[in-house]
Amino acid sequence: HYLQTFLDSRTACSQFQLTFTKHEEDELKIGVFVYNRHKWDYKTGWEVRTWLNNNLEEWLDEEQEWLTPLRMSQIPDDFVDDPILLLRIRTNNVKEIIERRRSSLGLALSETGEGGKVEGGEA
Repeated sequence: HYLQTFLDSRTACSQFQLTFTKHEEDELKIGVFVYNRHKWDYKTGWEVRTWLNNNLEEWLDEEQEWLTPLRMSQIPDDFVDDPILLLRIRTNNVKEIIERRRSSLGLALSETGEGGKVEGGEA
């Protein structure tokens, strides 16, 4: 009975397609974008695109925790029909990157003693 844990008759393509079709939760379904698009697009691409466009605005408005900048960057541009929504997901990624760089720069400057304070007073 344990042999079935090592062998599976499904192909990689069908396994990737199952990532989208077998899950009900959006948080799990969006994982399809992690995989090579050519493995799932030809069979479930239209379904993924419809699902994405029906839900993306709501996710962005509600600021879902699982819709991280990394997840947004994995969504292909041509899957988002609304140019305003596409701009929102791409702009959110840029804001996140800028904030990370600012905090990294601030941390680096504070460690070297150049964090804005001068001996004897303020900068």
